[in-house]
Amino acid sequence: MKNKKMLAILPLTAIAASTCLIACTGAEKSVPVTPPLAPELSADAQANALTMSVTNKTNTATAVFTAAYSDNGIVLSAEVTDSDVYTGIVYSYGYDDNVEYLINLKSSQVGWNGANTFHFLITADGDTFLQKANSPSGFGDSYAVSLKCVYGGNFSYKAERTKTGYKTEVFLGYDLLGLDKATAYGNLSVCPAMRNTRDYADTVWAFYGEYGCVWNNASTFIKVGADGYQTE
Repeated sequence: MKNKKMLAILPLTAIAASTCLIACTGAEKSVPVTPPLAPELSADAQANALTMSVTNKTNTATAVFTAAYSDNGIVLSAEVTDSDVYTGIVYSYGYDDNVEYLINLKSSQVGWNGANTFHFLITADGDTFLQKANSPSGFGDSYAVSLKCVYGGNFSYKAERTKTGYKTEVFLGYDLLGLDKATAYGNLSVCPAMRNTRDYADTVWAFYGEYGCVWNNASTFIKVGADGYQTE
């Protein structure tokens, strides 16, 4: 996989996106891509998907996000329709076409929850970041040893190209999130985001902003219930 490093000077993109990616500087890591431990999505979970679109100067990309609990963790999936999938940004694959998530236990925290807010990003090629918040406004290193991340155990992911774009899945074990099943099941909340890139000068990032969801405020994230994302 690509070994891309982030330059100190970022392109002129959204401030919110730059804030997120600064925390990833020098922390990129690639691991083998194998299928996650994904349960079958129920009809209700599919119906309770979140949909968002991001338009750059070239085209519009649309992502459909679904979520489901398993016995051991949560699975977050995205299917992206994008006529121009691009993964050639040389300074950081955080600027390639990608989807990402902030995940935590439902919280009243203003900002990110340093106790249990996690950040995961995956590109159309399967390159990733995985971080944990270390303050209300920042994250620690990607794949830090303190995460106790066991690929193929409490964490796995996959990405694949499709005829209309790409799709991704990530499995996050309850223990990776610092929780047990009884505490986590039906109580996790998520803020998805996506990036649509044509090249280094034409890249646009946005988070899912419906129902009051705000990327930098953990208390606003969308709850994941037994039947997928819950917006009511």
